[in-house]
Amino acid sequence: MKMENDQDTLKDNHERFHLRVFSTLQPLPGDELPRQDHSQKPDFRFRCGELITGIEHTEIKKSRSARQVPSLAHLKGLHRQIVRKAERIATEQGLPPLNVQVLFHGHFYRYPNKGEETVNGLLRTVLRNLDKVMKMETGNSVEIEPPSPFVGISMVYVTPGTAYGKIWLSNHRWEVMEPGYVSIGFDSELQEAITKKNQKLHDYLKTCDQCWLLVVADRTKADQKFAFTPEMQEYVYESAFERTFFLEIAERFVTELTTTVKTPLSPLEILMSRSELPRVYQLIDLIGDRTHQDSYFQNFENSIEEGVEKRSFWVAREKELQKLDQEAWNYLKNEMFPYLTARNHRGRGWEQLISILNQTRAYNFLLHSGCSKIRFIPQIKGKETPDLEAKLDENSVICEVKTINKSAQEAEARQSGASRSTLASLELGFFNKLTSNLEKAKSQMSSYNNTPGVRHIAFVVVNFDDSLGEYKTDYYDEIDRHLAGMPVTEIEVVIFNQRTCFHNDVHMKNATVVNEGG
Repeated sequence: MKMENDQDTLKDNHERFHLRVFSTLQPLPGDELPRQDHSQKPDFRFRCGELITGIEHTEIKKSRSARQVPSLAHLKGLHRQIVRKAERIATEQGLPPLNVQVLFHGHFYRYPNKGEETVNGLLRTVLRNLDKVMKMETGNSVEIEPPSPFVGISMVYVTPGTAYGKIWLSNHRWEVMEPGYVSIGFDSELQEAITKKNQKLHDYLKTCDQCWLLVVADRTKADQKFAFTPEMQEYVYESAFERTFFLEIAERFVTELTTTVKTPLSPLEILMSRSELPRVYQLIDLIGDRTHQDSYFQNFENSIEEGVEKRSFWVAREKELQKLDQEAWNYLKNEMFPYLTARNHRGRGWEQLISILNQTRAYNFLLHSGCSKIRFIPQIKGKETPDLEAKLDENSVICEVKTINKSAQEAEARQSGASRSTLASLELGFFNKLTSNLEKAKSQMSSYNNTPGVRHIAFVVVNFDDSLGEYKTDYYDEIDRHLAGMPVTEIEVVIFNQRTCFHNDVHMKNATVVNEGG
């Protein structure tokens, strides 16, 4: 009990320190009322005349919970351990003395089992670029490409131990650049923090007439390095609070955010959404905490009420899901469940979840083709398995679903917010990926059932880098020509043409096309 009291006291002192800093930058709304207990909500209350104003305090963190974020000291220690080991191996291998500076990625903490891989990757990239480094005779550092595949290192700078023919470094000196990074522009994380508190405002107003929200960040913490930009001041945030502030403790910076009030959906409106999208809501109900930043269905009801296109998308998805029999639906739900809160933070979002959801479209293709006894094939340990099997008349049909997602370059650009021009033609990397996927599909289907007369269908869904679909008619023509000369044989290729902003039905000579309806 004493430990709980100590923790409550620490939390109170922590929040009160933030309030004290805030009060030096922004007048408080009256005289503070005594705090009822540690669980009081909102955190602080003030009286001015007859008006009682609450202030609710919250801290913003970088798209992950504080439990998952190592301390800055821990990160530094881990980084130094990796770099020192690489330095020791470089010395043992007789590499000429080098000054190596290593910048670790801000998300390195997500790679806890990559210590040896990171050491080896760092050594490989230094060795691969050694000739380039040693040609630098002026003593300047050379930026070399980071290890590939990705092992948690973003940048590597190497300086040779000689300059103008003279030795300035007699032993290796490998160093760590400061870990952690500052997020410049973080309106989505800020809005997420506000949204979570919006959902609790009704409870706060039970003890006050109006309520302010104070969102706090501390740049001395690895998971709270945020830089508020002028552009963020122009952004209109959705907040139901009377006033909403952002406070950066280390910089002693405070600003009041421009906000708009969103009217919450009524229980009747939510009920109508459920009746219209029953199977979609069965998926939603599998999520324990829908407000979690990795949850796929965050703020779902409001988003489909305000976004006509999003509502149309999910109504179409519901129609697809309704065509699955109960056994197939139960199987697909179980397959999707682990990925409903498994968000990829490197620009790919919930691609794994969507790839599984795309199996519904293959199921429906088989159904519309006249197949019966359609079922999803459970994975068999140690054996390649396709996704679906069915019967057409008395013949067996096997189907493997492949989703080809956006390129690594496009994912990186979307994550960083960098602009990237849309190409009018597909690149070689896309065709290599397509061929590889079809070869894998053939292998899976042959391994499962290679009896003569069994039809093997590869059902392909493509998410082009050109998400608007401006050039997709040309893309499908290129794919058709590629399929004509492709070495993968003895399988039927079905392409699903998803609706996009620039949408046209397409037809191909070397594949069956399913054009998504309106």
